[in-house]
Amino acid sequence: MQVSNRLKLVASFVSGEGTVADIGTDHGYIPIYLVKHHIANGVIAMDVVDGPLERARKHIKQHKLEDRITVRKSNGLQKLEKGEAHTVVIAGMGGGLVIKILQERMDIAKTVKEFVLSPQSEIPQVRRFLQENGFSIEKEQMIKEDGKYYVVMRVVLGKGNYYTNLDFEFGKYLIENKDKTFIECLEKEEEKKRLVIEKLKTLSSENSKKRIEEISKQLEWIQQVKQYINEE
Repeated sequence: MQVSNRLKLVASFVSGEGTVADIGTDHGYIPIYLVKHHIANGVIAMDVVDGPLERARKHIKQHKLEDRITVRKSNGLQKLEKGEAHTVVIAGMGGGLVIKILQERMDIAKTVKEFVLSPQSEIPQVRRFLQENGFSIEKEQMIKEDGKYYVVMRVVLGKGNYYTNLDFEFGKYLIENKDKTFIECLEKEEEKKRLVIEKLKTLSSENSKKRIEEISKQLEWIQQVKQYINEE
């Protein structure tokens, strides 16, 4: 079983206490990795689709871990009991779906001691949602894999400390830690946005003017982050 560096990073964010629930487990790679590397004693591998669940069962059986990993059909957190998992992992989904999963069973979410999240889109919205709903981001790290950039975050219950647009847009800890992969991502985003503005300038519609204003604001934020990073 080959586990990607991204999934290894996700696994490294698990504190190693109690049972882990892996939401949207797909092939069951994260549960298997967590148990085999003694990060978790037990894992509940959950998915809403039968195909991934069967693949997970097959891989778990191949590794003889049926006594340590439970496979369960569940739409998000729906079939997770209160207090059943110390850690919940949600990785490889869009940010909107991550928010939906948490919103739909906030009663369960509030009993979880730790979340490890790796949303693939709408990351600023996820950060805002977490803070507005009584969660605190403890740690963030970015990794590049197959030309794409992924963010992994550890989240716990508590008062958040993300305050500015820059905190939510780019990630407070990614900025403060001057994460090298994050800086590379920032440079590429800046270049992309400048190219988009140049293309929009060839148009004369009101929509294009509005988009130029929006993207220019985002470029301004990128400049502020870069200035902070280069100050020390």
